[in-house]
Amino acid sequence: MTLWLAVVFFLSGGAALVYQIVWQRALFVIYGLDAVSVTIVVTAFMLGLGIGSLAGGALSRAYPKKVVTLFTVSELGIALFGFFSLNLFAGVAGLTQGIGHLATGIVAFLLVVIPTTLMGATLPLLVAHAAARSGSVGRSVSTLYCVNPMAVRHRVGYLPEERGLYAKMKVVEQLAFLASIRGLDQKEATRRAGAWLERVGLTASVQSPTGELSKGMQQKIQFASAVIHEPDLVVLDEPFTGLDPVNTRLLKELILEQRERGTTVVLSTHRMEQVEALCESICLIDRGRPVLSGVLADIKAGYGRNTIDLEYRGSPGALAGLPGVRRCEDTGQEALLDRVEVQAVRLEHPHIEEIYLEKVGHQALAPDTTHEAVA
Repeated sequence: MTLWLAVVFFLSGGAALVYQIVWQRALFVIYGLDAVSVTIVVTAFMLGLGIGSLAGGALSRAYPKKVVTLFTVSELGIALFGFFSLNLFAGVAGLTQGIGHLATGIVAFLLVVIPTTLMGATLPLLVAHAAARSGSVGRSVSTLYCVNPMAVRHRVGYLPEERGLYAKMKVVEQLAFLASIRGLDQKEATRRAGAWLERVGLTASVQSPTGELSKGMQQKIQFASAVIHEPDLVVLDEPFTGLDPVNTRLLKELILEQRERGTTVVLSTHRMEQVEALCESICLIDRGRPVLSGVLADIKAGYGRNTIDLEYRGSPGALAGLPGVRRCEDTGQEALLDRVEVQAVRLEHPHIEEIYLEKVGHQALAPDTTHEAVA
């Protein structure tokens, strides 16, 4: 069936191309090759093809079981017109020599409106026939052209910072629809939609309109829609927006699951603790320019172990005045050796937030400044 459709489409398109070249050359002979005449003739062809495409789509919806018959009739009509078209053009030429540009446009359109309309109808009819069997318009187009122009879309998932959901659609229908336009057939899209809604804890809301859900719930739906088709690459732009701590942890687990299954995850965020928890490689961007990039562990190692983490009991402020201490962050317990009771001492690499501040912090208070980490 696949080979048959591809061959038929090739023969149909090849014949249509030959007809259009011959007919356009005939009309140019009649009406000249000046800019206005060429524009008129090409416009007449484009109008006919556009009308045919609309007609083909309407017929395929009205008569879904007769699309092959309608396609055959269209091809026979084109062939029949082609048989006597040049004689027709010659006869019309003798009657319309010297008419104005407007009249030329009308005559040219009337001469080609029937065959070009039939040509324009053939592709929608073939796509409808293939889609009825494959369950996917994208797959049907790839069958006819012997390539898959939507393959990249099927391999990429994207979660935008701003939500792009349909507020009035039911949750399960929305997720299944978004899966179907990424290449899944309807049955598999519906199955995966149910599985993902269970995974993100929204089984109680499957029949609810999406617009009635909280921002956090909608964010989980949008994340599921970005990965439901199991892409090779996922781009997540501020994925934790609107999530409480419980759902933030859930989403982190889901992101790490994607990474473990071999998916390349690109995370764009301003929150450095998320970068440190999730990313292997990073790129710090300041005002649209990359200022630091590489493997996260290597970057931290390059800054050395210059951070001392102490757990202790004692009075606050005991460390800040000591020699060699450049900065002391009070987290509620500060002390040192002879002044306090030390519970634990750890020598650590600096956190990525500290490295971030060292790189771009001198501009942090400047107006209209944007800092971002992409990992």
